[in-house]
Amino acid sequence: MEPGPLINAKYDKTRAARRQPVVTPQEARDAVEGCYCMTHFRYVHEHAARIAAETSEAALVAVIERLYRQTFKRLGYSYDQPTRAGLQHVLAFLDRDLQWAKIDPDLAALHQQICSEVIARMPADGAPAQPGTSG
Repeated sequence: MEPGPLINAKYDKTRAARRQPVVTPQEARDAVEGCYCMTHFRYVHEHAARIAAETSEAALVAVIERLYRQTFKRLGYSYDQPTRAGLQHVLAFLDRDLQWAKIDPDLAALHQQICSEVIARMPADGAPAQPGTSG
């Protein structure tokens, strides 16, 4: 099954961030969320027989959006003003919590690679984004 417009709209932010040499913290946050949406979609649809999960696109996006925002808050980071350290911590926490690597290590590794690549394009915490980046 291929992702529909909701998942693709989220993942378009990931694609866009991967084409930029530098991304703003908000672009990185949205790109990582888009990667989570696509990875969760792939995971649920490839392993539907092994897991019990709602598979509608809207439900999958809602689950990730809720988890993502809650994790920022739970770990004490601002969703609205993300930092590189905060995104790295949220990524590590969610990846451990979701446990995708136990069932599909290749999918989990690709997700980790893409998210880490996007986060690395952020300015260092406290440094402004480079002029000319989108956002």
